[in-house]
Amino acid sequence: MAEQLVKLEARWAALRKGPQTLSEREAHEIAAAVHDAWLTRHADEPSAQTFWPVDVGGAASPARHSTRRSRPWIWPATSRISGG
Repeated sequence: MAEQLVKLEARWAALRKGPQTLSEREAHEIAAAVHDAWLTRHADEPSAQTFWPVDVGGAASPARHSTRRSRPWIWPATSRISGG
């Protein structure tokens, strides 16, 4: 119970401070946690999620495009890491 109270007080203190600027690393850590939780929850059936309409993706990324072409933001970073 005491641990929960400490967490609650910390959250209220953060809310009282108002909006804070995040570093790129802090933003990435938050996004990574959300991403990982989403993948864990929907790993077996990703199309079963109801957060956004999955039928929209077909128009944005036609099947004739390879994964490499439809996700250009992924490959440059992995190329830099792998030296390719």
